[in-house]
Amino acid sequence: MKKYTILLFSVLVAFTMFSCSDDSIPIIDVPNGDDNGDDLGTVYSITFNVDGGGTFTFSVDMDGATIEGDDLPDDFTGSVFTFNPNNHKVFIAGSLVDWPEPGSQANLELTREGAEPGITIAEGPEQFKFFIVPGSEPTWGYGEWEGDPNRTVDIVSGGDYFSDWGDQSMIDEPEPPAFEELFMIGDAVGGWDWDEVNLPMIPVASKPNLFWKIVWIEADGGFKFAPQRAWQNDFGYDGNDPVDEIYSFGGDNLPAHGEAGYYMVVVNVETQEIAVTAPQVYLIGDTIESWDTAAEGALFDVDNENELITITRELEAAELRMYAWFDKGWFTDWWQSEFMIFDNEIEFRGSGGDQDRVNLEESREYTIDLNFRTGEGAIN
Repeated sequence: MKKYTILLFSVLVAFTMFSCSDDSIPIIDVPNGDDNGDDLGTVYSITFNVDGGGTFTFSVDMDGATIEGDDLPDDFTGSVFTFNPNNHKVFIAGSLVDWPEPGSQANLELTREGAEPGITIAEGPEQFKFFIVPGSEPTWGYGEWEGDPNRTVDIVSGGDYFSDWGDQSMIDEPEPPAFEELFMIGDAVGGWDWDEVNLPMIPVASKPNLFWKIVWIEADGGFKFAPQRAWQNDFGYDGNDPVDEIYSFGGDNLPAHGEAGYYMVVVNVETQEIAVTAPQVYLIGDTIESWDTAAEGALFDVDNENELITITRELEAAELRMYAWFDKGWFTDWWQSEFMIFDNEIEFRGSGGDQDRVNLEESREYTIDLNFRTGEGAIN
């Protein structure tokens, strides 16, 4: 009993001495902790529900996170932006959540405690980036790096993704996706509402991942592509000027060309390139007595004033054959992009087999009109 009394007395004396010490001794506040004073570290994370069950967690280590040089926003004054955990926030943006502007949706903020917003995402390949939001306003300006590439991930139930801020070592060149369908959307081609805009591109026969479309593009606005009529795996261009009318894949909207009219749009998913060029529609075969590709005198005129692609010329009584053409190396055979008029409607071969034949009954002058806005065609 005596030993315990002495021990207790010693503790009380020590406590009294500490309490009466100089008030200049600092009280250390650890900001990087939870309500219990536990150190939360520098890793920020967010966990999503996965459609069909399970979860997927994204984590990023913000230790020493900075943004420098060309990756800084244009209006930033200084050479280095340094992440401050006391008043800066971390967000995720990507195709899995339809690329909202960082900071515009509070439930996409990563936290050191581990955010669980209850958002459900689909399984499959997605692209994303981490962003810092330094103030109260949403901004794209403080991403890990400027422009492409995005981070890529395959969302699976029970999976996770971890990286240091700004570390691109985990980023592999993505394998080009295999698309069975491709759709256009944008205010330059009718609007941004998938329920209102239905612009399927035409697959090139025997050439997977190659699509074309003759489409009316307004003078202003932009457009993008997606492999379904929904915001998932959508893409545009990388923001750089085209080379020989060919753009590279990226996340930006392709711009309209300043003059409303018909354009030929070709998407090569394998090479991840997009061509926007003048339409070329040709006749071929016995009606023009030539089976040469892009034969002289067989090219349709583009009449944007009347929203038609048209030709008037003498034709022989024979099977009518016509096709769209792209002369920059991706198309190889005319029949891979042919189409026909049935009951005053344009029908495309696409990835299918030979179409039924339409025969001209007599040799004379014909006018063939094609309206690719309405899908109507006429042979007169």
